[in-house]
Amino acid sequence: MLEDHERDALAAVSLDKFRDKVIAHARRKAVFSPALSDPDYQRIADHIFDRVHGFLGAYPNASYDSYVRMMLVYFTHGIAQVEGPHMQESLRNDRIGINTRAMISYELVREMMRRGL
Repeated sequence: MLEDHERDALAAVSLDKFRDKVIAHARRKAVFSPALSDPDYQRIADHIFDRVHGFLGAYPNASYDSYVRMMLVYFTHGIAQVEGPHMQESLRNDRIGINTRAMISYELVREMMRRGL
């Protein structure tokens, strides 16, 4: 039987591995102009992951894909806009599943970028 501190340690290791995987996946998908150095990307990505996890972590059914998508939404739109009232209104609409909300946010941002908006 595991004690509380052992369970907490295992959960922290699991979250760290998940964080690394999500951040690496977002790095492969993101295109930055001008390019970001690996240390700069890592510093920004760690901060963004904490914000994404702070939001998605409240939803036990939030998927890996939702984490990657929300990382990219934060990178492209910026923290102030994602956490502003307009995006939060749709992101926190619990009548729609969390994974659908993350996908829609990502697709909207992607389309806006494609159109140069």
